[in-house]
Order: sequence, then structure tokens, then C-alpha cells
Amino acid sequence: MAKQRKKEKKHKAPMPPLSTLDRFIYITLMVISFIVCFILGVLLDVIKHLIAFSDKTVIAYEGTIADLLFLPFLIFILLFGFISLSSCMYSKTPIFGKKGITYGPPMYKAKYPLFMRNKPEVYVKPSEKRWRKTKCILILGILVLTLIPLGFSFCGRKCLTDDVTIQQYNIVNVKKSEYTIDEIESTTLKAYYHLGGKYSRSYWEVSIEFATNNKKNFKFDYSKFKPFGDGAHTETLDMLLDIKSKLNSKDIEYDGIDNLEYVIKEKGLNEKESEMLYELFNAN
Repeated sequence: MAKQRKKEKKHKAPMPPLSTLDRFIYITLMVISFIVCFILGVLLDVIKHLIAFSDKTVIAYEGTIADLLFLPFLIFILLFGFISLSSCMYSKTPIFGKKGITYGPPMYKAKYPLFMRNKPEVYVKPSEKRWRKTKCILILGILVLTLIPLGFSFCGRKCLTDDVTIQQYNIVNVKKSEYTIDEIESTTLKAYYHLGGKYSRSYWEVSIEFATNNKKNFKFDYSKFKPFGDGAHTETLDMLLDIKSKLNSKDIEYDGIDNLEYVIKEKGLNEKESEMLYELFNAN
């Protein structure tokens, strides 16, 4: 019995260090998991844009709190990939293995490189098989639970149309409210410094804010107007000037006129576009 216990202890010896190649593969896959999450985030944002501007009359849109409903899915993808890979790396699970090492008993546990030729069949206890099956079901269940809110994260939005009508859509893409230009009580054109979060940059921005006669407030940033990109400044400023021309000038307020120079530098506006921006703020 004593000899048998000694053998079992030998079988439970720590796994040998991973090869340089295996460590490189694990780290690369972890980085890729972050990149995949970033790409998914961008893709989801593109889908939201396509939905919002499927109505040709919409010239700008802003998201709502419903935008955060996609976060559980992204967090799941990120954590599942990162935790799975880091766990395998921590437990020294080999991928190609290390030259000069004979894996498996009697020296090591019955754990072999993933791409090992003629890999011995490893006995798995029935209880371990049941746990693996339960774990897969749990992971699948969590994935489904994150996909449900993901499906409701695309459509919630506030839109501004070319006739200065404000529309609000809920998470199932149903218009729940609409305000025409006659229901807009006041408008504020604002040049301000947008403070970014931990993973986003800060920048100078222009926004147009509306207050309706029932005390509802709506804000549309310059960057949320279509078309997008550095070459679209003239068209965006034309849209804003057109909106301004349709509003009662007495109901328009201006905030941050002293910040216009910073906005011009931030967005790289040319001379004509700069003049249009100053005209928008009555700062000529």
C-alpha cells in the first residue's frame, strides 16, 4: 500500500514548464480575445448606425441606456476566452510540448500535448465526465442569457430628422414618442470639451440640444450627424445651419463660443468650414 501511494504521488507531480512556443501561443490567443471583443463592439456600433439611418429622413441619432445591453455578451466572450486560456497556461497544459520531455505517467500526470502524435487515450472518471457535461451546459446557458439582452441593444435610439422632428424608439424598434418643430421650446448650440472614459479619448465637440414644451431634453453631437468622416464637415455644418434657419432665432442660445477655435483645430476644419462654424454660433 505504501509503495502504491508513492507511485500515486509521483503521478501527481507538477507539469513541466511550458515551451517558449506554447507560452507565445497562449499569450497571442489572449491578445486575440481582446481584439475580437473590440471588433465585435465596432460591428455592433455599425449595425446600430445602419438601423438608425435606414430612415432616409434621419440626419443624426444618439443612443440610449439600452446601448449597454450588449456589454454582458462582450464581457462573457472576453472572460470566457481569457479565463480559459489563462487557466490552461497556469496549469501548464502543453500545446505542442517541449522537446526532451516524456509526458504522462510515471513522471507526470496523464496530460499530453494537444497536437501530440499517437497520444495515449486518457481514462476519465464518470464523475469527471458528468462535471464536464454540466460545465458545458452552464457555459451555454450563460451565453444564451447574454444573447437575450444583446438582441435588445440595437434599436433604442433618439433621432433627428431633416424637418427638425425628434423621434424616440424603444428597444423593440417601436417609435414611442415624436416631437415636431412646433413642440421645441428652446435650442442650445454648444461647443464643449467631451471628457472620455478610461478607454476612450477626450476631445472638443459641438452639440445641438433641444428642450421640448413638456420638459424633455434631447442632445445630438456633431459626430453623430451623417455623413461621417473628416471629409463630411461641410455637409454636417450645412445640416446644422439648415436646422438653425428653421428655428425661431429668439429661442436659440449659444454656449462655449470661446471654444470654437479649439473645435476647429480638433476637427481640422478648413477656412470655409471655420466660417460656417462661426456663422452657426452667430460669432462672425
